[in-house]
Amino acid sequence: MKKSISNKDANNQNWLFGVPKKMATLWWRIVFWRDAIARHNVPEHIRLRGMFCPVCRKVQPFSDRCAFCQCEFPCFVIITTTTNSRNKRQASRSTSLGKGLNAPLHALFKRVSKVSLRNRAIAAILMFLLLTSLVVGIVRYKGYVRSQYAHNYVQALYIIKSGMNMGEMVCDGTFNAWRGIESSSTPEVSHVGPEARDDLQFVHAEINKIMGGLDPPSAEYTQADRILRNIYSLYEKTNSMVLNSPDAVSMHTTEIVAAKAEFSREINSLKANLPAPLADELKKASQKYDLRFIIDGK
Repeated sequence: MKKSISNKDANNQNWLFGVPKKMATLWWRIVFWRDAIARHNVPEHIRLRGMFCPVCRKVQPFSDRCAFCQCEFPCFVIITTTTNSRNKRQASRSTSLGKGLNAPLHALFKRVSKVSLRNRAIAAILMFLLLTSLVVGIVRYKGYVRSQYAHNYVQALYIIKSGMNMGEMVCDGTFNAWRGIESSSTPEVSHVGPEARDDLQFVHAEINKIMGGLDPPSAEYTQADRILRNIYSLYEKTNSMVLNSPDAVSMHTTEIVAAKAEFSREINSLKANLPAPLADELKKASQKYDLRFIIDGK
């Protein structure tokens, strides 16, 4: 940054202070960017008056390095002050740099104080806006996680119920009729055909994917999550029995009936302790899925 100085500035009360390298940050540039000048642009008559170091607050001859604290000055600032004739005479008679710099230093600190107050106010506003944005972001993120968990929960519940219904149909011999497949076995013998096996394995993979994607539940979902895990265990048990006994699935009818009864008890427990967000999600999802087993108890 450059600052042009005319010849008439030689008669003005111009004083110089160095901007330390470690202080030549954005704050200093905002405050003094209009006045900061490079070393080679400092007029000779101002160089002869000496300069001031804002770090150690010592007055010294002009230099790009403080003679006391050794800090470097990458640029300088000229402060112009208005003084009366008495101060001018006193400054011209003085052989000490300190006496001549009293007035401009007071003006400098007054200016910096005003700017500092303004910057502190701006910083406070920016900090408030930042904190507000952070709080809003956290609240919105928690709301998203909460709704996403409820969505995944209802989806898992629905597909587990579908998987258990499918296993039950395979056991009681009604799966082929439900799928529109011509059965080659006698009505008295139930078995797992290739279509049934493919469907059972596909549903099992989907259930595992959804259950694996469930995030750790928040406090309000702790009991609901426990119930879902119990239901998932029931499904895993019955599905394994069907797939592992493809030619004798009717042997597991008793276990299937018992699992169905246990499933109903878990659903009733869930309905008695249903979190409000989960209840809302069930109502919305009922327009897409058949959730009568939990909403109507059917």
